[in-house]
Amino acid sequence: MSKKHFVAIAEALRSEKPGENWDPNKRVQWMLDVRAIARVLASYNAAFDLERFLTAAGADQFVPGESRVFGKAQVYDNARIFGKPEVR
Repeated sequence: MSKKHFVAIAEALRSEKPGENWDPNKRVQWMLDVRAIARVLASYNAAFDLERFLTAAGADQFVPGESRVFGKAQVYDNARIFGKPEVR
């Protein structure tokens, strides 16, 4: 797959992003779905840029407790969701 394919997929995902007035669970599920798609796309192109794709798709915030492994990097972030601090 090439950059133009990744761009088209990111645009399609962004167009389906739930609004702020939607149920928060639907927004979280959408973000998890985007990340699942990103994992598959990364397997098709060694030059795939995860952060760039997530930003283009509008899903660049982390979901609490999520861990992602892409090549050399494993990312954890339990303190943010949708840019807001986690309430403990």
